Amino acid sequence: MTEADLLEHAAGRLPEYMVPSAVVLLDALPVTANGKLDRARCPRPATPSRCGGARRPPRRRPPLRRVRGRAGPARGRRGRRVRRAGRRLDHGDAGGDGGAAARGRPDHAGAGLRARHPGPVGGRRRDRAGRRRAAGDEPSLAPLTGAELAELGPDVVDAWPLSPLQQGLLFHAGYDERARDVYLVQTVLDLEGPLDVAAAAHRPGRRCCTGIPACAPGFRPHPGTGRAVQAVERRVPAPFREADLTGRGAGAAAAADRLAAADLAERFDLTVPPLGRMLLARLGADRYRLILTLHHIVVDGWSVPVLLRELSAIYAARGDAAALPPARPFSDHLAWLDRQDRDAARTAWRRALDGTTGPTLAAPADADASDVPPEHATAVLDPSRADALRTLTRRHGLTLNTVLLGAWAVLLGSLTGRRDVVFGTTVAGRPPELPGVEDMVGLFMNTVPVRARLDPARPAAALLADLAEQRSGLIAHQHLGLADIRRAAGPGAVFDTIVVSQDYPDAAAGPGGLPVTGQVTENSAAHYPLGLALLPGDRPALRLEYRPDLFDAATAEALVGRLLRILDGFAADAGRPLAALDVLTPAERRAVLTEWNRGGAAGDAEVYVLDDFLRPVPPGVTGELYVAADGPAAADLVVACPFTGGRMRRTGDRAYWTTGGELVRVEGRTSATGPSEPDNATAGRAPATHAEEVLCGLFAEVLAVERVGADDSFFALGGDSLLAMWLIARIRAVLDAEIAIRDLFAAPTVAGVARLLAGERAPAELAPLTARPRPDVVPLSSAQRRMWFLNRLEESGAGAGYVVPVALRLTGEVDVPALEAALGDVADRHESLRTRFPDHDGGARQEILHGAAGRPRLTVAAVAPDGRSTPSPPRSRAASTSPANCPGGRAC
Repeated sequence: MTEADLLEHAAGRLPEYMVPSAVVLLDALPVTANGKLDRARCPRPATPSRCGGARRPPRRRPPLRRVRGRAGPARGRRGRRVRRAGRRLDHGDAGGDGGAAARGRPDHAGAGLRARHPGPVGGRRRDRAGRRRAAGDEPSLAPLTGAELAELGPDVVDAWPLSPLQQGLLFHAGYDERARDVYLVQTVLDLEGPLDVAAAAHRPGRRCCTGIPACAPGFRPHPGTGRAVQAVERRVPAPFREADLTGRGAGAAAAADRLAAADLAERFDLTVPPLGRMLLARLGADRYRLILTLHHIVVDGWSVPVLLRELSAIYAARGDAAALPPARPFSDHLAWLDRQDRDAARTAWRRALDGTTGPTLAAPADADASDVPPEHATAVLDPSRADALRTLTRRHGLTLNTVLLGAWAVLLGSLTGRRDVVFGTTVAGRPPELPGVEDMVGLFMNTVPVRARLDPARPAAALLADLAEQRSGLIAHQHLGLADIRRAAGPGAVFDTIVVSQDYPDAAAGPGGLPVTGQVTENSAAHYPLGLALLPGDRPALRLEYRPDLFDAATAEALVGRLLRILDGFAADAGRPLAALDVLTPAERRAVLTEWNRGGAAGDAEVYVLDDFLRPVPPGVTGELYVAADGPAAADLVVACPFTGGRMRRTGDRAYWTTGGELVRVEGRTSATGPSEPDNATAGRAPATHAEEVLCGLFAEVLAVERVGADDSFFALGGDSLLAMWLIARIRAVLDAEIAIRDLFAAPTVAGVARLLAGERAPAELAPLTARPRPDVVPLSSAQRRMWFLNRLEESGAGAGYVVPVALRLTGEVDVPALEAALGDVADRHESLRTRFPDHDGGARQEILHGAAGRPRLTVAAVAPDGRSTPSPPRSRAASTSPANCPGGRAC
């Protein structure tokens, strides 16, 4: 068989997008340590002439159009071209939604939402109800005209829409700007040896943080349309700083750890590019630590090794960034996204999740959405276990990642008592038909659901085969955003655990690159209550990331142990039924079946807390309570006891064992046909007030449902973060009332929102304003630190971009001394107007002036009738001067 025969065979059986462009015959596919295709070791296809015409003819591509709106295949800066995405659409079609509109500039605050959706554009009506909005108006790569680009600022040279995941991250970044931003990605490199600091720092740093288009945009609403865009500016500073810790001796490494932690805790202002920064800490002679911090909205895990390779290559070229080819723009990926069939993707996900009955939650449903640093429990697979799992994957034609998904599904079923579980996983999101995609930097990845049906009678191999088939069938639809998937599939697509495989490209430095020693360290914050990562390699490792406010270390270690026992069960005999898999240790099994039944847990009878497979559940996990007794009971409630050979009776009660052996009953009962699932049927209470009546209508409009009851929860009915922002915007427009996004999450029912709008919030929720002691050294806020850094970076005389001038035209006689006294009185009232920022410990501190030193002087300049200034007395100046604006931090 020739290459051409294979292409013809594929074209007759596969969808067009799956037919390869070329074929190379190999004896075996190169694979990574965990069994996935190793793209880096794949040979490149030969040229068409050498292959004898075995290449598919290239597909026709859409016409090109410059982003500034000019017709034809025009080129932008550096000759870049952008593909036209079709007709010009407005905010809703271009990926924006009510959430993006609600985050518009302050000058929109008093306007209704309809003012930001001005009407028909391109022949399409924009007054559609929330029903169509909830169905999902697709983002489009709609090019901006030159005038629209100019509205974003004089330095903006390009503007892109947001990918689905970027929209979600933008929402979370604005959810609570006072809290820690958990979507920061930090990479730490230890360097040892002679280091050319100039070559390692400024140009590589500029390349990593500003030279790659995906890292350099600012995220902001367009002032004219309200549509969220990522604006690429012509001039972006390279945020690089150094710290000399050589005087710390043995404590230098700990001090560098503190600097890294502080840098990770500092929020980015997503409107101000670049969204990356570098810190080089000198620890000692020829010892350094390089800290690269980026916002997740511009990079994914795959992108970080690409950046590190480029950083090292530029260093090897002595800081010459021209050694690398121009970076391919992230907008190419956005154009690819725009060409995908979202209707087909929604249908596919709706079919895949059809019949799910509610969210799969391992953490309490009312858990606080806190942003906390995660903790980890890690297990390295020993050689025998790793070999056994590789044998399993080869025998059944699976990947190690699929096996891990199946094991997590079984563990999650034991935690939740469900036979039908849904959890998340990440996909690379890098389409092979996009040339050079493996070397592009940006947020390509996506989070999608995985569904597993746990039939106790079916073998583990069948579960794994189902998962492999499910994922294969959804490959073409993995581009759809999670919010869209949840709107299409309903509450069954909601989950709070995730499994990821960190199978990223190699970040090894080439000859002459950075002298990296040891392992590259990655720091982040917990995004889910529980997250499992597969770390590939010769000895694969499992890392469980958990929120310590929801799970303690002992529980996390126990979960890792149970997961390993499930994997061992898969490897030992994948043909055994799932019910035969025991997640308990021998000690736990003795405790729950024997020892804790001796402290007469239920009188003279032995009791068992079992899952839906009639297996004992671990301590702390809720199951159904069974009583081993021979008393009278209805026949449909009596089952054979798998532990004694006698009979046991179903009580219908839910219960769990504490780690100390105490039996605790919980609210909720189990039906005779199996454990109860979350009840998503609405109570349907009619609204009792005018506010409830209006809110019921708004809820129904945004959620695209026929009717919503006053006690129905917005999120239980399929609401998500983006729809929540749309609801808030509708409440603002219709009721002329404000509600914070955190308040909606805390009180998600119609009645709860009505109480908030009526001001019936509990007094305990409002913290009283009290005076707090001022520290000896007052630090700068995040925004102030950024301004201070930019001020130091600018040349002498620059900085006008951050000066806020106010001009007032006064007529009549002006009492100059009275005006100067009024300025002083205003400064006396506001500390920020009499604050300067002197240098302190390598940074800056706030110093608040008092008395005459803090009162600005009013200077007067004479103006001729033609508007030109005339010579003024030596004491006069052109404007009033406040201490905060004086150069060098001195009072003027």
